[in-house]
Amino acid sequence: MRPLLCVLVLGVALACGQTVPASPAPAGARDLPTVAQEVLSAIQNVKNHTSTLLKELDRKDPDRQAVQAGLAEALAQAKQIKKLIEELDAFYSSMPEAQQSALRRSWSVGMILNGCMEAAQDSLAEPSADVWSEVRSGLECARRRADQLEEVLSPFRRTR
Repeated sequence: MRPLLCVLVLGVALACGQTVPASPAPAGARDLPTVAQEVLSAIQNVKNHTSTLLKELDRKDPDRQAVQAGLAEALAQAKQIKKLIEELDAFYSSMPEAQQSALRRSWSVGMILNGCMEAAQDSLAEPSADVWSEVRSGLECARRRADQLEEVLSPFRRTR
């Protein structure tokens, strides 16, 4: 019953597009600009991985092992993005309103990004005559969500 309750609460939070602000960052924690830059770098890494994988899928006979390895790396980066967004939440109360809004929106886009990457990996694991098309669909979805997440988190970009 408890896991079901957790899922329902998470679903409501995602449906509302809001997060509950965390307590202030503990002493010794990294600062907001550093964490924000790491999130944006991780998003760029996912975009790079998906582009490389899509190029591999354009080949007549894609290398299954290369695709599996690339998917594993891209999925690890997508999960890292989720963790970094959670870390950003620790700074919620000290953020300007534009960043707070961006952080709230980033939760759902980050979850969808993870889902797209997992779908691509699951498609590769299943025996199917159309496996490459299914993997491509997951990767294209992930690429779109990474682009969207980068746009959503634009208030966190450093100005030079």
